Amino acid sequence: MTVEPHGHRAVAPFLPAPDKTPRAIRAALLPEEVGDFDREFRAVMAEATETLDLTVVTSFVERWWRVARSSADVSSHRAMLDHAGRLVRGENVAARSWAREVERARRAMRRCVELAHTVDEGEEAV
Repeated sequence: MTVEPHGHRAVAPFLPAPDKTPRAIRAALLPEEVGDFDREFRAVMAEATETLDLTVVTSFVERWWRVARSSADVSSHRAMLDHAGRLVRGENVAARSWAREVERARRAMRRCVELAHTVDEGEEAV
């Protein structure tokens, strides 16, 4: 078991992640998501009370924690919600090639490694 500080923790790639508590998750959500969170929280707590099974609560916390973590980058999260909404409405949405994104990331990593080697070589020369 590990002890983690209360509040936000730094998580790669540099986005803060809320603690996995309902209070911290709710605080990290966008305002337009809080009502859905509250309604679902009440429903899963009622279900857990009736069934004496906390599985629904832990699943709820895990799922909403992911939403809260995504919400840390507000513009990207809202863009994702817009994109998802357009797909649900059956609109044509331009898709980005996953393979192209992976290759772009690989090229960027190679450039970073090359730059790091250049910096290391420059330090050795000094």
